[in-house]
Amino acid sequence: MISDEVATALRQVADGMAAADLESQHLEFKTVGRSAEDTMVNLADACSCFANADGGTVVVGVRDGNGGPEAFVGSPLDPVRTQRRIHELTDPGLIVTVESETWQGIDLTVISVPRSPTVHQVRHRSTERLGSSCVSMSAIRIAAVMRDRGGYDWSAAASGSRIDDVDDVAVGLVRRRLREVPAQERQLWADQPVAVLLARLGLLTADRQLNNAGAVLLTDMGRTHFRYIRKTSMSGELTANEDVRGTGVEALSAIEDFVLRGMTHTPVNLPHAQQLLIADVPESAVREVLVNAFMHRDHGLGDATFVEHSPEWLRVSSPGGFVVGVTAQTVLTAPARSRNPVLAQAVRAIGLAEAAGVGIERVYVAMAEVGHRLPVFASDARSVSVSLYGGAPEDDVVKFVATLPDDLRRDPVALIVLDALRMERTTTAHALAPVLQRDEDEAEALLRQLAARGELIEATRNSARLRRSTYRLTKPVIDALGSSLAYRRPTADDLVSTQIVAMVRAYGEVNARAVRAVFDVSAATASRYLADLVAREILVKTSTASRGPSVTYGMGPKFPRATRGSRPRGTTASTEEQQEMTAHE
Repeated sequence: MISDEVATALRQVADGMAAADLESQHLEFKTVGRSAEDTMVNLADACSCFANADGGTVVVGVRDGNGGPEAFVGSPLDPVRTQRRIHELTDPGLIVTVESETWQGIDLTVISVPRSPTVHQVRHRSTERLGSSCVSMSAIRIAAVMRDRGGYDWSAAASGSRIDDVDDVAVGLVRRRLREVPAQERQLWADQPVAVLLARLGLLTADRQLNNAGAVLLTDMGRTHFRYIRKTSMSGELTANEDVRGTGVEALSAIEDFVLRGMTHTPVNLPHAQQLLIADVPESAVREVLVNAFMHRDHGLGDATFVEHSPEWLRVSSPGGFVVGVTAQTVLTAPARSRNPVLAQAVRAIGLAEAAGVGIERVYVAMAEVGHRLPVFASDARSVSVSLYGGAPEDDVVKFVATLPDDLRRDPVALIVLDALRMERTTTAHALAPVLQRDEDEAEALLRQLAARGELIEATRNSARLRRSTYRLTKPVIDALGSSLAYRRPTADDLVSTQIVAMVRAYGEVNARAVRAVFDVSAATASRYLADLVAREILVKTSTASRGPSVTYGMGPKFPRATRGSRPRGTTASTEEQQEMTAHE
């Protein structure tokens, strides 16, 4: 049976989309090749690639080039033989489900691949699915995947260190943090003897040794936890290069201090005389990415976590790829998983990180609520990186988000949608699905839910009753966000247009000859400015002549209203008028 996800993709191909553009972490399109054996090897490769990641579906019989009916070339494969041959070509043998399906009169072969508890290879090569591609797995990556799937937790294993080996300063930092956590029960842990405290935090083995989580947090294991580099700009002069060593809790405190000391802050005045000081990169986002890198990195690798910092940018790269089941394309929505469960549990109990599944959402919210670009995740088999692009906040965004109800202000979906509609006038579930890291049906449901509230977005009039609507910001939101909207920022042409409006307001009319003289532009450019204003109904022709430089133009039905009465002749349009003109585009 064809799943809803595959059926949706097939409809989109039939409507003209290229199948290659619809391939994803869980979907691949194939065709039958000239050689039966080459086809089987190709399919075995694709299936093992899915099995080594999160599983997926291979649809045979659809070309991945141009869409439309001609993309459906069909598949003559026999399901039983195909299933058997894939099992024979993979090592260890992979069991998949193969079915023949008919789509609009075309025979297709649909192969469903489960996520496997082991790692498979085809002709001595293992690959795994990352996004819409299959990438080779190194020996280190294969070992890490096998370890994760086998349930091995490095942080729970005995370290060989004893309770007496813990560092007093590190224990003091832990006690201080526990006294600040909201949970009263954990606040009481701060006053317990060291052995009791360690047991409460899950940092001891059954025979009362420190496990690896306890050792990495509370003893000096002689490793470099972080390597910190600061530059004057992303590609500028190096101003700091520090290795951060010691205990894990001290290293986390030190690296946070290095980054936050290098920040500048911008004041933003909110209503009711409240002022916020906002760092180049929001401090909550900084803390989350640093702590997440420490919690989820592969501590079995000796490399340090690399922190690159400039005034408007922070990138944190930690050793070890994503844990199985998480990718850069699913990091926001994948079920919370950790490579080091015991370490992660202890870090959260101490209050150094958010609850499981909340930390990454908090990073998205922190960036979007000040008008910054959303976080950018990347990964290969050996490392994971997150880049935060900051700078001065967008004042209008900060002020607007502060007025939202608490649930919307903390909702990553709402703020991601807001971010998208600051860049483009409209959006759809198709455009937002990859950003929201959901399928199109779920994205549409989330957009409809937001639109139903009426506080942020609405469906456009022509699409409101369609199965998939087009969405835009409501007018009050547009007014509140002002020039933080990319499409309301005046361009050079906009500034000329506003000055033409000022001329019409002062003199009652204008012609191309005057535009050429005032702005020193060619006849063609002057005509383009005037034609654009006429098309936008800001100006209308007021003379009987239809062509030539002497044709006059006056106020049209959408001519911007005066904001403070008539201005003296020769002055330019106000900021309010520029924004109103831009709103008519």
